Amino acid sequence: MAQFCDFLQTPGERALAQGSSLRSRRLVLGGAGMMVAFPLAYSIVLPALYLPVIVTLLGPVGPSLRTRRRHVTNDAAPSN
Repeated sequence: MAQFCDFLQTPGERALAQGSSLRSRRLVLGGAGMMVAFPLAYSIVLPALYLPVIVTLLGPVGPSLRTRRRHVTNDAAPSN
């Protein structure tokens, strides 16, 4: 953990980074533990969540591509 936090300047920044790392680790291990405890529930719930998760992750891509395309086409347009 020390190598991860070497670039942080103040002790407060280091503590915040270490705390968020521990929280995320706890969530991942807790999810894995729940999968071990309730495999049937996971086999039913996870396939039902594939589409919503994909839509959630890809949702911001469309507007950013449209904005980028608009800026590119405006830059290429001849000025009068």
